[in-house]
Amino acid sequence: SRAARRRAPTAACSPRCRPCARRATARAARRAAPPPCRAARRRWRSAPWASRAASTSTATTTAAATTTTSSSSSSGAARAPPSAPASAATCLTRATTTTPTPTAAATAPLVDVEIFVDLVCPFSKKLLKRLRRDVSDAYAAKGVRFRFVLLPQPWHWQACVLAVGAVAAAAHGGARSFFAFVTAVFEHQDEFNDAAVRGKSATQLHARLGELAAAAGAVSAERYAALVDDDAVVRQYKNQVKYGRQLGIHVSPTTLINGLVADDVSSSWGGDEWRALLDPQLAAAAAAAAVAGGGGG
Repeated sequence: SRAARRRAPTAACSPRCRPCARRATARAARRAAPPPCRAARRRWRSAPWASRAASTSTATTTAAATTTTSSSSSSGAARAPPSAPASAATCLTRATTTTPTPTAAATAPLVDVEIFVDLVCPFSKKLLKRLRRDVSDAYAAKGVRFRFVLLPQPWHWQACVLAVGAVAAAAHGGARSFFAFVTAVFEHQDEFNDAAVRGKSATQLHARLGELAAAAGAVSAERYAALVDDDAVVRQYKNQVKYGRQLGIHVSPTTLINGLVADDVSSSWGGDEWRALLDPQLAAAAAAAAVAGGGGG
């Protein structure tokens, strides 16, 4: 009978029966999702297959959610940057740190100073010049580590070209070549402002930077031209930009003392202002180190 075929189509008909196959397909579709009618939904929930389908669906959803959560957490752990990214730290140490004295190199720094600079920014030029002249060498021997991080501002497209050039100089000769290149750029900063570079290409700027680097003794023009196209140099440059972005640094120059932004630092500061900032930091770090060395007793 029709009722018998509806209940067990395979028992009443051949597997090749197309009407029964269509009915079975429609029945499976109805069982997969509840019908829109409220009364029909009640009947659907009371059917024997509903509990099985619901439990199967719940188990599948739970498993999928667990898999998604675990994969998201694992991928998030892979993407989340650590407090001090190894790649950025390596890049910064080689490319932008002042040459450490033997005393400072023998022990871990007591105070870590990071300064984000844009080579087109006149305030970065002012701060960097005064800091290296009056402060950095003397305080490096006392346990202060200065790191200068390149932060090209997006509204100065040429700043990216200059930053790549600085990393190339550092890759060639370390801190000595880096600061020789940066000093030469700062002395000719007017050649790289927005009005001066209008209509010029990055290739033309690199050609001029190669001349300045050679004249300053940072790196030969031929070597410079090869380094600025080197993938490792470009990757180091990008690491510095990413490092500043992940910290939310948007203004140049910006100074961080032990990882915290020091808003009161000004590019007009001289040696007295820097000493007033760094001496208490050194004293507090030395006291903390003494307590730690004594076991906290």
